Amino acid sequence: MIAEDPVKVEVIELIREIFHNANQKLSEEIKYGGVVFNLSNSLVGGIFPYKQHISIEFCNGVGFPDPSGMRFTFTLYCVDTIKQVRM
Repeated sequence: MIAEDPVKVEVIELIREIFHNANQKLSEEIKYGGVVFNLSNSLVGGIFPYKQHISIEFCNGVGFPDPSGMRFTFTLYCVDTIKQVRM
């Protein structure tokens, strides 16, 4: 359980802060087993805690306003590819 792991709680709080510092117009809600962020009623991404890791996921992240001029590149793997790599 996430509440039992203070390190995960701290990491999630730091990531939430990064999201909100990037755009103060973001709204957030608990959904899909994590914290999701919306901008103008469109899903931007979320933070999802798992037993061994925390997943940061983006939906349409390329369209996210970036006033600082910083761009992050994320590599996405489909579930089947991950299963193949682990086998």
